[in-house]
Amino acid sequence: MDLTLVDTRYLHDGVYKKAGNKTFLDITPADEAILKDTSPGYRVLNLQDPFNEARTSNFHSSLGGYHGAKMRRYQDLISLHLVPEIQQIIQDKKITEANTNVISMLNAKYIMAGLQANAVIPNPYANGAAWFAKEVKAVASPDEEIKALEDVDLSSTAVIDQSKFEVPDIKTDSTARIALTEYQPNRLVYEASTSTNSLAIFSEIYYPKGWKAYVDGKETEIIQANYVLRALPLSSGKHQIEFRFEPAAYYIGNKVMMVSSLVLLLVIGYGFFRLWKHAKVSTPMSA
Repeated sequence: MDLTLVDTRYLHDGVYKKAGNKTFLDITPADEAILKDTSPGYRVLNLQDPFNEARTSNFHSSLGGYHGAKMRRYQDLISLHLVPEIQQIIQDKKITEANTNVISMLNAKYIMAGLQANAVIPNPYANGAAWFAKEVKAVASPDEEIKALEDVDLSSTAVIDQSKFEVPDIKTDSTARIALTEYQPNRLVYEASTSTNSLAIFSEIYYPKGWKAYVDGKETEIIQANYVLRALPLSSGKHQIEFRFEPAAYYIGNKVMMVSSLVLLLVIGYGFFRLWKHAKVSTPMSA
């Protein structure tokens, strides 16, 4: 009792500060300005330490973000292209087609230079969620592929490593159209129309361990283009293109788990059946 009375002299409501409601993840005027755009698939580049901060990803599809083990090819792209382009934007104090070639390839439609609404810079050069290549530049190795990104207009030219993929023969169609119509983390749907054999480039990271492509319901091989992106050859006509994330390990694991659970239930059920049968036999019959 004495200890409690002494404690209350020093430990009472008056010595504690109430926690404020403001948090690091509160939405800012810049976030609100960007979120007015409800079109799917675009990304946001935060110029403030873009590859070590995670706040932007709470509200937007971020071009940056932190991960302790980034994909090697994406880390290469950051080091050799994205960081130099960001530095050039800061130096130029404006966005140009020249200083956003790779940034635009990754569909960074908005660039954040701060937390206020007037710090949001629209990028008019963003390539969009998908587009058709007007020409293909074939290279002989991954090193040549990433270096070639410096020398071509990525809104019209696709760079393909011919040591890994067959380079498609394409023709230009000025009337060709492609648009993202459905966007989910594990499923993307596009509608496309072209009058020639074309190559569609998608502003999505190439990752063959799980992502599969279906053109009009038929599974189609995904080509790696521009060092990190996906590409699909399309014949003339209208097409529905669907990307689905279907990692074999996940589905095999689910099936194994279901079979294991079923076996376990059967074993438990059999055990209860044996106990019930034994109890029935052991119970003496009444006269």
